[in-house]
Amino acid sequence: TKTAKSLFHLNLGNAFMDFSMDPQKAIKHLVAADDIGIPRWQNEAEAWVAIALLADGQGDLPTARRYYEKFLAKYKRNQKYHDM
Repeated sequence: TKTAKSLFHLNLGNAFMDFSMDPQKAIKHLVAADDIGIPRWQNEAEAWVAIALLADGQGDLPTARRYYEKFLAKYKRNQKYHDM
């Protein structure tokens, strides 16, 4: 199902981050989850921030900017990420 595919990519992306593995692979899986549609808003917000931070750290400024802007447009009142 669509949800299962999204969660598969979300979990793989998180695993790559949690175990300090290849950040490019983490970005790839998190973006794939986003492209499919992340089912919970909390997971979506965290994924978008993670993509932005990882992309920024890899020097992929267009991707970082796109995800910072997506996050700020949709979650501007989220206090957890107020510093963004």
